[in-house]
Amino acid sequence: PHPSHTPHPNGGGGGGGVGNAMVVLLHQPAGVDAASDGACVHIDCMELDEAAGQLLPGPWSMRDVHPTTTLLLAVPQPAAGSGADGWDGGGAGAPPGVLAISSRGVTLITCPAPPA
Repeated sequence: PHPSHTPHPNGGGGGGGVGNAMVVLLHQPAGVDAASDGACVHIDCMELDEAAGQLLPGPWSMRDVHPTTTLLLAVPQPAAGSGADGWDGGGAGAPPGVLAISSRGVTLITCPAPPA
């Protein structure tokens, strides 16, 4: 099966706090046997609401990623003023997000740029 990418409404989680830290989890749901249902690997972005001391649903999640996905790498947001388009020095780079790496390939998971 193909992974499904779910952006959450309004691009944010329950806290909706701009600038809150994000935590990305690579996991297999409890009770799922990897040998019989290896495609059941999920990636969830969670928003850390430090003021409330809670982890809330973040701006996106993915379901049924390739079962060999075992590594996540952060793609940081470029420094402010690094380019006229808001992402980088001329549009050649990637927006901030996460690289999900499996034996089959690399997937960049990101959300659209916020409106200017």
